[in-house]
This record gives sequence, C-alpha cells and structure tokens, in this order.
Amino acid sequence: MALIAVIVALLAWAGIDIENVYAIAISLVGIQLLGFVLIDALKYAGVIKAGDSGKWSAVYNLILMAIVTG
Repeated sequence: MALIAVIVALLAWAGIDIENVYAIAISLVGIQLLGFVLIDALKYAGVIKAGDSGKWSAVYNLILMAIVTG
C-alpha cells in the first residue's frame, strides 16, 4: 500500500489530472487485492502451505512492483 501511495503522490505531483490519479490508484489496489485473494485461495486448496504464504506474497509484490515501475 505504501508503494501505491508513493505512485499516486508522484502522479499528482507530475500534474496528471486527479480523476486519472484516482483511476490508477483504484486499479493498483484492485490488482493487489486480487493477488491476496488468489494466494489465500491457493492456501485454502492446499497448494500453498500456511507457512509459505508470506513468501508467495513477497514474490507477488516483487512481480507487481516490476510491472508497475517498468
């Protein structure tokens, strides 16, 4: 969430219209939420062990950050 706040602040600072900034922020939050739901569903299905979900979440966050920034 902190990354989303930084991205939104940079977009607003760059002069992008506030409605577009809101749309970008909502889409980023939605993508993040989708990943957490997916990881929890896989954990519930037994694909991911309960102790490994933090690692999966970290990998998902790294991939998401690479996509957003790159």
